[in-house]
Amino acid sequence: MQFTFNELKDNGKLYWKGENFINFKLIIIMKIFATVFILIFFSVSISVAQYTNVLITNTGSPTEPSICINPKNTDIVVAGSNIKYYYYSTNSGLNWTKQTLTSSYSVWGDPSITVDTAGNFYYGHLTN
Repeated sequence: MQFTFNELKDNGKLYWKGENFINFKLIIIMKIFATVFILIFFSVSISVAQYTNVLITNTGSPTEPSICINPKNTDIVVAGSNIKYYYYSTNSGLNWTKQTLTSSYSVWGDPSITVDTAGNFYYGHLTN
């Protein structure tokens, strides 16, 4: 396809002749549409979750989980759930061991877990 130009002498603008102008306009519109589509597609796909959900247990109906990862050894993960359970993993959450928490003050849920620089985990909770 060959394009020809006519130059308008008054203001120096270029004009397309005949049907080439319509073809050129369609090409520009298609390029704009394709660019917008690609931008929207990639912006939506970027917002998808980047991490896999991990199932700690499917028994006992654990609720309100609190999870803490040892920053010096990310293979060690501790999780707590209502009302009195805690779980730990030594392989980054692939397998979990369930334990029951006991306290002389009673255990009444809303777990909170933290870890210190030595790798010791601390489990806080409400009491009855």
